[in-house]
Amino acid sequence: MTVNMIGTDILTTRSIRYLGVQLDSIINFIEHSRKTTVKASKTAKNIARIMPKVGASKATKRKLLASVVQSQMLYGTQVWADMMQPGGWTIFTKSQKKILLRVATAYRTVSTSALHVITGIAPIKIIAEERKTLYEAKKKQ
Repeated sequence: MTVNMIGTDILTTRSIRYLGVQLDSIINFIEHSRKTTVKASKTAKNIARIMPKVGASKATKRKLLASVVQSQMLYGTQVWADMMQPGGWTIFTKSQKKILLRVATAYRTVSTSALHVITGIAPIKIIAEERKTLYEAKKKQ
């Protein structure tokens, strides 16, 4: 749909980006998870390209990759963690599995639960809930 304001055509969209969080018309944050996942996977690929030039152990490199990408996906958790729909969590979980496969250097047939145990990285939903809880506790003080 196009809206004309003072001679300027403005196209309407289903979502907008505000302070790094994608807000959609339904406020279910699925669009946020889609766009954030795409951005995080690009970051993971770029970091993976740079990593061979860094002189740290392979395990350390892979953990760094995972933490950077997870932080990118979890930006603004305090805002959207409670309102994220199951579909959004599914998108985040699939993306996290790709990162965990890289950290564990495992085949894609390995279950997500096993990858969490092998890598020592908690599921993204639990990390998000923890961050939200810590934020709320800090806010009350």
